[in-house]
Amino acid sequence: MLDSVTSRTPKTEGRERSGLSLRYYFWAIALALFTAGLLRQFLFQSYVIHSRSMAPSLLVGDYILMNKAAYGIRSPFERALWSTFSSPAVNDVIVFSRFTEEPLGVAHPHYVKRVVGVPGDTVEVREFQTFVNSEKVPSMGNEDWRDIVLRDPEMRNYGPRLLRDDEYFVLGDNRSNSRDSRYYGPVSMADIEGRAVLIFWSSAADAPGSPGNPVSSVSSGMGGLRWSRIGRRIH
Repeated sequence: MLDSVTSRTPKTEGRERSGLSLRYYFWAIALALFTAGLLRQFLFQSYVIHSRSMAPSLLVGDYILMNKAAYGIRSPFERALWSTFSSPAVNDVIVFSRFTEEPLGVAHPHYVKRVVGVPGDTVEVREFQTFVNSEKVPSMGNEDWRDIVLRDPEMRNYGPRLLRDDEYFVLGDNRSNSRDSRYYGPVSMADIEGRAVLIFWSSAADAPGSPGNPVSSVSSGMGGLRWSRIGRRIH
């Protein structure tokens, strides 16, 4: 009895190889998307700066990378931290949300500021000058307070206030043009999304925004590249 055989022509083999290639690329793309989703959810997220509140450290059009795991791992379903690695330190540049703030007509809920006071510190603002444990906070080279005087005279004085275990006092580096803890009080640990670590792209193209809302998720803006800022660490 003759054995049954199936004729395999070059065209048949080509179709089989094509089918294998399509399946390979499908699963490779699916794995890449899944990995990118995990990285974005638990490790890194990118934002673009929309205001001058952190100048000169961060400029309008800077695209920054935030380390979401700098202080701990947060649940993807709620704001609770699963585990805590460390706490924000003085001079850390953090990204945080303030969902409890009164509506200001702002489109983006995320903010970026510098930590100047940590739990256990006593903070006070006297005549627009900020003091932590009775020591004046450096001005970051900006001594012009005229904008704040005209816009928010209620920011002239604050405290003194002892920061609780989960409270952090934050300021913008551009002290004359930043709505920060002098206005809305300390930031709680539950509101802190992570630490800004790197400028990975920088475009001089202007972007709409306000001093109180300096960041949003990355979208567009590729013109007027500032090469000297790309790859700069945030500190």
